[in-house]
Amino acid sequence: MDPIKLLPNLPDWISIPVAITMVALHLGSHLKPVFQNMGVQSQTVKRKREELELLKIQFELTEIKQKLGMPVAEQAKDLMAKIEL
Repeated sequence: MDPIKLLPNLPDWISIPVAITMVALHLGSHLKPVFQNMGVQSQTVKRKREELELLKIQFELTEIKQKLGMPVAEQAKDLMAKIEL
């Protein structure tokens, strides 16, 4: 698509900025989904880090309960209840 044919009354030199703008808009339309996908991935990574942190805390709680002498069956029941949440 020739910008000069679209805008026949403009001088020849204007075709360069018009062409650059058209190319930038075209590339932008292709890059938008890439950046949106990066946002989704960063949210997923953030959620996974939070889940990992929760698992670490649960593991530490289990270790503390073991040191305090809580029976293993109660520990397992308690851990399963936390996982179901």
